[in-house]
Amino acid sequence: MGMTRIQKLRRQEFAEAASQTFVEHGVVDTTFERVAQKAGVAKSNVLHYFDNKTELIEAAFRHNALVFSREASALMRRAQSPWDRIYAVIQANFSPTSFQPEKIRSWIFMCAEAQNNETLGRLQHVMNQRVYSNLVFSFCQITDRKSAEAAALSLGLIIQGLWLRCGTEPGGIDRQEALDQIEYLLKALFPGDEARDISRAHMANIQEILLG
Repeated sequence: MGMTRIQKLRRQEFAEAASQTFVEHGVVDTTFERVAQKAGVAKSNVLHYFDNKTELIEAAFRHNALVFSREASALMRRAQSPWDRIYAVIQANFSPTSFQPEKIRSWIFMCAEAQNNETLGRLQHVMNQRVYSNLVFSFCQITDRKSAEAAALSLGLIIQGLWLRCGTEPGGIDRQEALDQIEYLLKALFPGDEARDISRAHMANIQEILLG
């Protein structure tokens, strides 16, 4: 028998609490007790929905993926051009709410777990492919297919690299520095494109409004 609506909401609540606990204490030091404390419930309540820490990690991964998807979708709905859609992807990946060292370190650990966890691996693959497909689709409206695929791959790789830099190095890199590196790449790939400059400012303003 499937879960009731109340049970689904409860599980989502605990997944969010687990995600926040991973950020605050790190994945290794996260316990059921700490997740329960964050959720304001008894440990037994959390154990009713999750049998082990692996299930907690999977739930937190799904929660984080859902948060990203919702923010990206909100930006995409307001995109009106190919460059708008590309900058929607960029702004979603470098959102002020997610591009933070502690959150990124938690995400990196979950991605590392995906190498040995079939469920996490599948979710990670789906997310990466969705971002890549969205970028290829938009770049194809700006340039030829081969160049579009190369641009999408390059942008995806630099996004991942900037996340690693932010999450793993002391001092890391802040959001504006990361966005500046993205601009350096796009200017090199598409020099003198005025539509790109317009979309960059447009989508940045939209994200500020959505988060404001």
